Amino acid sequence: MRKLLKILVKSRLRDKKELVISLLSIVLASVLMFTVALVFSAVHHCLIKTVNKGYTVIIEGKLKGYDNYLKNGDYYFNFRPKDVYEKVESICEKGVCNKIIYNNKLLSLYGIGDDNYLKTIKNILVFILGIIAVSVFLIIYNSFKVSFSKRKSEIIIMKAIGLESGKIIAMCLFEQIIISLLGILFGFVLALFLTDGLILILNELLKEIIKEDIKIYFNFSFILISLLFIIGVSFISCFLAVLKIRKYQIMDIFREKASNNITISYNIKQNIPYYFAKANYVRDKKKFKPLIMSIFLFTFLAGVFSCFLGYVNKGVTEYVISPDYDVSISSLDNINYMRNDIKARKSVGFKSCEDVIKIQEVNYKTLITNLGGDGVINRVYDVREISGKFQKVNEKLFNKNISLSLNGKNYDLVLNDNIPFGFKDKLKEGNLVINLDEKNFNEVCDRYNYNLILNTDENIDEYLSRKNVSYFNAKKARRITNNLILGINLMLYGMVFLIWLVILSSTISILSLSMDFRRKYFAVLKSLGFTEAFKVLVYESLNITLRGFIYSVPFIFLADRFLYECASLVFSDVSLILNLPFLFISVIFNFFMILLIFSFMHKSFFKKSLASNLR
Repeated sequence: MRKLLKILVKSRLRDKKELVISLLSIVLASVLMFTVALVFSAVHHCLIKTVNKGYTVIIEGKLKGYDNYLKNGDYYFNFRPKDVYEKVESICEKGVCNKIIYNNKLLSLYGIGDDNYLKTIKNILVFILGIIAVSVFLIIYNSFKVSFSKRKSEIIIMKAIGLESGKIIAMCLFEQIIISLLGILFGFVLALFLTDGLILILNELLKEIIKEDIKIYFNFSFILISLLFIIGVSFISCFLAVLKIRKYQIMDIFREKASNNITISYNIKQNIPYYFAKANYVRDKKKFKPLIMSIFLFTFLAGVFSCFLGYVNKGVTEYVISPDYDVSISSLDNINYMRNDIKARKSVGFKSCEDVIKIQEVNYKTLITNLGGDGVINRVYDVREISGKFQKVNEKLFNKNISLSLNGKNYDLVLNDNIPFGFKDKLKEGNLVINLDEKNFNEVCDRYNYNLILNTDENIDEYLSRKNVSYFNAKKARRITNNLILGINLMLYGMVFLIWLVILSSTISILSLSMDFRRKYFAVLKSLGFTEAFKVLVYESLNITLRGFIYSVPFIFLADRFLYECASLVFSDVSLILNLPFLFISVIFNFFMILLIFSFMHKSFFKKSLASNLR
């Protein structure tokens, strides 16, 4: 048994290229899963640091022996989250507890209490790892399957000398398990470096949102979940691939040798390169199936993620009321001088006061300005929730001119449907904007603020921080939103890229096997004077790419329909989103990837002499 195992190991080490490809598929899959788990772990730890205020519970009452925990008349305890309820119960049995205030956000991140955020985070992690596991399973399985196909003759010889199939399966399984464990180990190390880079990017994108920097943190449960997934995927794919050995028969060697006797018939009426490409595909259909499945998987994931991001972008752009200005400044002092200090592309300055006015039994939070016109901006521009769905609102507020009593005096106000610059975000439901002439404004508003709304390319945060003003930086808020979307894009397309790397390793393995079997075939063609082998490879690459794309299209449509139905549960106005340009780009990308690998292997074969390839 040990001697046979040594033979297998030596055989495996002899074919270093195939060993590297098999190992690479496990490494990349491990990198992907461990990176997701480590990012989740780091973000979870960052959230804990953010909500951790130095206590897990505050007790109001009288407690003897706990004066060290007394602060502002209350007792602040920082018990371990899992012990907090037991500790509080014990303390309150001995003392008087009038009121108990738990740090529920902190406890929920530890999975304690009614709102179990930890369970939610784990469920999301499991869901994402499940998608990745399904994606990489077939690729790793194909990689192992191709590996055994290349060593088919060696395994059949072992059977011919009397070795039982069970022992051969056990040895091959042991060999693949060792490769899987090494791949998982290397993958974890590489995932640490990748996660560190991702965290640097996330910190830069979210620096204006999060108070604490995200840092690498090892949450045992998160890493264990990813480890179980990658072990399960690699071992199951390995086991299924090894089981194929049972079907190997001694006569298979002679059948393969017979199939290598090539008969070539030319049909001048046909496109010769296309004819050979078609014949090659028909003959090697089983060998190309895993490759077509890999192309299908990559195209499907890329298409679904692009659709998902399309719905996210639509929700953010159409259902979030974004101001049409960059900065809004308000002060009790006159700030018109700032127009000279700040280079603005567009600006408007005005005075304003606020009041609550009742119109037709409805109370409106009213903004009164001195912009003139003695009128009301007769628009409601908001997002309304109706039956659990968000609906855009852009409608008239009143149907006819109104008369209002302001500060004890009646004013006849006209209705204006135009929205002035800077007021779009002030027209939400329950709000009212009244623009008065200067004289009427002074009669209505005894106290008022000076306001300046502007669009500028300058960063004026530091300038405004030195002034006695309050301000809202809308441009900064938009940048934060865009950074969040960019972070989501980065994570999703990063996953697609890593899955593509796994697919690439599988593609190299499959095409290498195909070219190995056809070395003599191309050598015969070359000896007969055929010089269009590259065109044959072009047709084959196009055939494989288009088949993978065509198979993926129905599933992309189904997934897009599912995402559409999910979006329809949240938003009232949703249309199907299918990123066709992105799909066509993925087709072109896959085509050139396959053609490049084919061409490289074809050239490497014919660096050898024609005679050696004909043997």
